[in-house]
Amino acid sequence: MALDPTNPFDAPRDEDTDGFDVDGPFGFEAPWTNLDEFRYVSISENGSNGTDPRLVDSDGDGLSDGEEYWGWFYDSTVFQCHYLSTGGPGTPQQICDESDGILARQVHLAGWLNSGSGGGTDVPTDPTNPDTDGDGMPDGWEIKNRRWIGVDYTGGNLWTLDPLDPSDANEDADGDGLTNACEYRWSVLLETVRENGLTTHGSRPKALHHGLRLIQTSLTPTATLCQMVGKLSHACSWNLNNRGLTLEWIRCIPKSRR
Repeated sequence: MALDPTNPFDAPRDEDTDGFDVDGPFGFEAPWTNLDEFRYVSISENGSNGTDPRLVDSDGDGLSDGEEYWGWFYDSTVFQCHYLSTGGPGTPQQICDESDGILARQVHLAGWLNSGSGGGTDVPTDPTNPDTDGDGMPDGWEIKNRRWIGVDYTGGNLWTLDPLDPSDANEDADGDGLTNACEYRWSVLLETVRENGLTTHGSRPKALHHGLRLIQTSLTPTATLCQMVGKLSHACSWNLNNRGLTLEWIRCIPKSRR
């Protein structure tokens, strides 16, 4: 039993294992105990005091309570992928290299040049608020989709997404014409379509990809329609009047946007 009001010894336990334990020469243990969960005071406007000692992720944002309290996102970060520069027109595709990831993880654990100051620039988020900065993107989604910027990871790099910076919702990290907030909304729709299809547009599961790949229609594309489809790649919402994209329509969309 994780909690027992008659047992004074269950306070230091972490039965839901929502803390973390890092192995290796620079490893450390940071449990998130029952007493810690009871004493927690929210750091955001829409949070609440106390986390749930029965749940690994009290706010359901995809990050454990301990990760958020301690600001330690080592396990949830994709270190092997990064950008050489900030977002905008002409931004190169992200670079994903496992050797880069290994080095970045080492730096994140041990600090730059093994200084011992690991953790990079990460700071705590609110484990009782799924969207600490209130920008419409869950903390866990921002952490798992963020990419560090630069040639080498030093621990002080900028990130493409920050769960404590609401302004990044309107930025375009990968330069594809969709803001970060739009990317999140499309990702939610994409998962829904993969499971259920997009019935409002006569589509089937897996027919939608990155917001635009819709099939199962009967209309014939024209130059005007191609222009309309192209504009959709820079839009954040899908107009219900735009139903009827055929496989041929997809050819209107540059391969770089498919």
